[in-house]
Amino acid sequence: EESFEHKQEYYRYMRNKKYTTLNNIEVKSIGERDIGNFLFFLLNRRF
Repeated sequence: EESFEHKQEYYRYMRNKKYTTLNNIEVKSIGERDIGNFLFFLLNRRF
């Protein structure tokens, strides 16, 4: 877990944070990651 002395440092960290989907696509938010993972799972499912 990160530790910050000033709020500005925390906000800069959060603004620049990247998330990666299961198929290694870099996205900017947790929501984008979750949707990408859902679609990846859905499209790669074997019936």
